[in-house]
Amino acid sequence: MASFIGSMAGSGGLISIPFLIILGIPPHTAVATHRVGAVGLQLGALSRFSKSKEIVWKYVEHMCVLALIASQIGSRLLLDTDQPTLKHIIVIVMLVMLPIILMDSNMGLKSIETSWFRKAVGYIVLSLTFIWQAYFGGAAATMTLYAITFFFGTTINSANATSKIPGLLLSLSTLLIFSAHGIVNWTYGITLFFGMLFGGYLGVHTALSKGNALVKWLFAGVALLSAAKMALE
Repeated sequence: MASFIGSMAGSGGLISIPFLIILGIPPHTAVATHRVGAVGLQLGALSRFSKSKEIVWKYVEHMCVLALIASQIGSRLLLDTDQPTLKHIIVIVMLVMLPIILMDSNMGLKSIETSWFRKAVGYIVLSLTFIWQAYFGGAAATMTLYAITFFFGTTINSANATSKIPGLLLSLSTLLIFSAHGIVNWTYGITLFFGMLFGGYLGVHTALSKGNALVKWLFAGVALLSAAKMALE
């Protein structure tokens, strides 16, 4: 269920990571173990998106480079430091951008061409969201959809599709680091992998069949709840 929601609007980690902690897994191990499931989610979503024409390939290469760099920074942060500053930045940006996306009736529904400056700012924001995704993951996918939709002028579904390849690279890279440090619970991780593989595929199939309009409002609701949850923690 977490990956079904996450593959459409992001923030699946805000469901699955707390659930793992409730099961008695330490927080660092829960985040690391969730990364196994995240690989399944990305693969499931990509297997469905690959049959569509939603991926904007001209942005994928740059985003993959950012994702690989961010995976090194974010994973080290998880191992060495606490999270408050970056989390607060993400919450503020989400709350500021949400009204902009909702007030523009075409944003997320139609592709538009944006300026080079707006794209440059977008890559900076994506760098922060990728670091957060590597570090914790909760609400990172939602923030990534924000950035790609707003700064690069794509539809919601195209933003989602385009983010999946760098997201997969980031998940694999951080998983290797966490595994090397022995903080992955593979028993739970393998279960998460197959559950989120199925949920990711089903979520993307639903998003593509229902269209951008429904996903935009689902995305807005998930973004608002995610920002509120992160702000209150």
